[in-house]
Order: sequence, then structure tokens, then C-alpha cells
Amino acid sequence: MVNAVLARWPITIERLCPLPDERAEPTWRHVLVTRVHRPADEGGPFVAAGTHLEHGLEHSARRSVQVAALMSHLAETLGDEIQRRESLPAVLAGDLNCTPESDEYRCATGLSAGAVPNFTLVDAWTAAGNTEPGHTWSARNPLVPRHAIHPHRRLDYVMVSTPRRAGAGHVRRCTLAGTAAVDDVWASDHFAVVAEVKM
Repeated sequence: MVNAVLARWPITIERLCPLPDERAEPTWRHVLVTRVHRPADEGGPFVAAGTHLEHGLEHSARRSVQVAALMSHLAETLGDEIQRRESLPAVLAGDLNCTPESDEYRCATGLSAGAVPNFTLVDAWTAAGNTEPGHTWSARNPLVPRHAIHPHRRLDYVMVSTPRRAGAGHVRRCTLAGTAAVDDVWASDHFAVVAEVKM
């Protein structure tokens, strides 16, 4: 699985870590944690990560372990930046393959006991005040298999760690992209999530 972080500024890879299964064995799923070296006069550098968790309704336990691992990797990369109000929040984006009602989502967002004390993520979709469901896996997309058991789910996310100084980390808006074909071509079987976050 290839995860990528793209930016208009230089990027360094801080960590590329395999995510474990329920037996703590590494899987082919990874989290890519980077530092985006935005110039100080534009706000300064920040941590950005991308991931793609295990798919399948039956793998909630595995995804929960993977969320705990990626939260630990993010927290270790941030170090004492987690507690400093003047530091910038981290951004995580990816296909988490879970719905907002799931245990793994609740762990990441602090709705249940988190994997790392005092460290949670904010879901950009809900933080933006969206009231529609925001399905990224949708039967409206012809690439979604017709036999899909649950063809309308929100599985893809942009998340930010706790908002910081001068409103950094506050989500201004969050929308879906790729919800229609371009020249009869669909970009993916999942719709994309686009978030505008104050950094």
C-alpha cells in the first residue's frame, strides 16, 4: 500500500511504520508521518500523516489496534509539542475504513479512552459543522461494487490534533471531491475529503 503526503513546501519523512494486527504482528498497512517544512513567515513547519487502515466490517478489532499504533507514532513524532499551545497541530488524512460510530473512530477522537493520554484528533467533517452524512463510499459511484452490503458510509477522513495558538487547527470548511466523473472517468471508488484548516 502506498501512502503519500504532498505539499508545496519541502517534506521530510519522520516515520514510515507498519501497522499491526491483533497479535501485534506487522501488516502491509502503514502510517507515513512527515514534517512539512513551511517557512516561518508562512506559519512554520507542521506534522502531516497519511494512512490506509484494514478494510472489511469484520476487522474492527484490527483497525482499533492500528489506530492505537498510529496515534502513538504521531504522538512520538510530536513529542512535547503535544502540550505546547504555541506549537502547530498535526494533520492526519486517509482511508480509515470505519464509520463515525465505530470503536476505532471513537478512540481516535477521544469519544472513548484514547490510545495516548491527552492526545486526540478532531474530525474535520464534523468540526466544519456539516450536517449531511458525507459518505465517501457511496452507491452513487459506479466503482462501488453493486453487491456492497453497506454502500453508503463515511470511511475517509481528515483529522487534526487539538487546535492551538491563534486558532491553528480550526477547520474552516470540509467538503467532498471526486463525486462525479470527469470525461467519463471516476478518480476512485472512494470520494475524496478536502478540508481547509487554519495553520
